[in-house]
Amino acid sequence: MMQGYSFNVYGRLSWFLLLDKHPAEAQTMAELALRGDYDYNMDWVNTNLALAYLYQGEWEETKRIILNWKGKPIDKERSFDAVFLEDLDKLRKARVRHRDVKRARALLGV
Repeated sequence: MMQGYSFNVYGRLSWFLLLDKHPAEAQTMAELALRGDYDYNMDWVNTNLALAYLYQGEWEETKRIILNWKGKPIDKERSFDAVFLEDLDKLRKARVRHRDVKRARALLGV
């Protein structure tokens, strides 16, 4: 692990790696972010982890995370569902696509 970096930086880096179409690297950064001492303020990184698995074609892991977090708050104002769906829209606009996106949306009732 790089010294001097907070776990929050790893989480944010995972998002930018998703936007840049590097889901395997995004997964690594999300996992590093979540390895820190438990902090509910880092729950949002689970959306990045689910997205990283999704865009690698790892449906079972994607599904496991979505079902585990479905309906749960990840910050003071939003649920996992809301953030995950917003992120899918942002990735679509950035031309990051995968055939299982519809399946992921369906798990969340969309």
